[in-house]
Amino acid sequence: MVDTDVATSDAASFKINQSSGQLRSKEVFDKEAKNSYTVTVKATDPSGLNDTIAVTITINDQNEAPTVVRTDRISYAENSTVDVVEYTATDPEGGTIIWSVTGTDSARFSVNGGVVTFKTAPNFESPTDSDGNTVYLVTVVASDGTNSDATDVIVTVTDVNEQPALPRTETGQRTVREDTGTGQNIGSPVAASDLDAGDSLTYTLGGADAASFDIVGATGQLQTRSALEYDTQSRYTVSVTATDTDGESATIAVAISVTEVAEVPAPPPSPPPSQRPVQPPPVQQTPTTKPTIYSVTPGNRSLTAAWNAPGDTNGQTITAYDLRHIKSSVANPADSDWIVSEDIWTGSGDLAYDLSRLDNDAEYNLQVRAGYVVGSGPWSDIESGTPTAGTESDDGCRLTLGSPSGTVTQTGTWTSDCDSVNRTGSYALFYTFTLNQETELQIDLTSTQDTYLFLLNGAGTDGTVQESNDDVVVNQNVNSRISSTLAAGAYTIEATTYTPRITGDFTVTITVAGGGGSTGTQPPSQVTPPGGTQPSGGTPPGGQQPPAQTGPADAPTITGVTPGTETLTVTWTAPTDTGGSEITAYDLRHIRSSVTERSDSDWIALEHVWTGTGVLEYQ
Repeated sequence: MVDTDVATSDAASFKINQSSGQLRSKEVFDKEAKNSYTVTVKATDPSGLNDTIAVTITINDQNEAPTVVRTDRISYAENSTVDVVEYTATDPEGGTIIWSVTGTDSARFSVNGGVVTFKTAPNFESPTDSDGNTVYLVTVVASDGTNSDATDVIVTVTDVNEQPALPRTETGQRTVREDTGTGQNIGSPVAASDLDAGDSLTYTLGGADAASFDIVGATGQLQTRSALEYDTQSRYTVSVTATDTDGESATIAVAISVTEVAEVPAPPPSPPPSQRPVQPPPVQQTPTTKPTIYSVTPGNRSLTAAWNAPGDTNGQTITAYDLRHIKSSVANPADSDWIVSEDIWTGSGDLAYDLSRLDNDAEYNLQVRAGYVVGSGPWSDIESGTPTAGTESDDGCRLTLGSPSGTVTQTGTWTSDCDSVNRTGSYALFYTFTLNQETELQIDLTSTQDTYLFLLNGAGTDGTVQESNDDVVVNQNVNSRISSTLAAGAYTIEATTYTPRITGDFTVTITVAGGGGSTGTQPPSQVTPPGGTQPSGGTPPGGQQPPAQTGPADAPTITGVTPGTETLTVTWTAPTDTGGSEITAYDLRHIRSSVTERSDSDWIALEHVWTGTGVLEYQ
């Protein structure tokens, strides 16, 4: 029998079968810790003779799974975007770690380099975990490509107090009428919301104009503290703050606009009984015929209404007129909704009235009625008008003169702020007036510049040209005049220059024949409706019908049209056969080619573009 044994310092890691000499391990080997061992094996026979041999044991490598440093339970504040947790892992072989997430709520997370984050910041009030209890379950896996290690993680999202929020539909704009009483609501409440369960909101008022208003602390409803006056202050600025139970708050600036209400002037005080005239008892019924509004002329925040008396007054005398108005946007208005201006006419003067302090660009309905000793007659049919802003009024390019009488003089200055409508490239000012009956008048435009005068139908700058004049004296090149008999209606004077882009001062004078003025009544057959179109059978523009004439049948020939910047230069040759008549002037008219169905009234006519000398051309 031969005995065997092992020796050396590594012998403690092994054992040997003494009968067979088989080496066996006494521990688990780790190549990364120690990759070889050396022992001495000694064999001894019964007589005591022995022999030894050195044995080297080499440890073979095996691929081992990475090891994750674990953290299993995590609390995480809602609405946060910071990292949830960062894991580390080691691989015995030093391989690259591949990270991934699995599990019930893994779709809510991402992992990069061991750093776990929410894909979207979690909301405690609106959880997105699988069972909706704000506890998210996810497994974090570390792999070396072959083997892996994993850890289960429980992420509990905790509640955080959040500040109140205002809805996106809140504009911060409120409007209130100037006649609103004290303690009345202003628009809808400035209402915020709070996501935190159990929180209540309290509203407070601040800002520059807070002293003029109150707020309901529980609802955010703004209220008037005292009566507001548009003419004193038309716009106020306050701030509304919503504060929750935990002291979090949100603030919004609110602009409060005061809208103007037309004020009816107070009637004059009644005389004492001793001075009151004794009226005879009524012997007739109130007339049932109505006045007729025949023109409504717009101005800056104003409308000028002109009307005719009722056709039949049953022999009674009209002592006054009342006028009422209301915005056309008010559907089915009651009598109490209208704003009534009483006694706007009380026996003398033109049948016309200027309504002021209106809103520009808002359409108004107007009615007028006659007053008698026995009472008031019926309201007229509704006529509408729209106060005009911009180039038609408040920019200073057009002025409203009312109904002229005697001599009316206006001075002005041509500047680049106001463009001519009928003289391309020239500057102009416009003057609108109203005639209540057929009137003979003369309009003079005087200046040191070369003037040009137009009379337009209607109360706007886009009316058709009724008459025009370049020079009072041909070729004198200063001063223009129009003399005409005009039907009742609205007209606009355009005072401009012959030469484009000329600035300077001028004077417009309107002289009404016989001192002017009108009686306030106008036969309906002579009324010109708004826009200046003469009814069938009336007197043509310019007064008397001119005598019939037969002019030369031959026409001029346009020889060239040269385009320029916003201009066209036209040249022409005279008619071949003038029938023996002398040519004293040329007129020119133009229209857009896109107007396919056109009448003479559609063309824009420029009269006396040539008056005796110079080249036959016009720009």
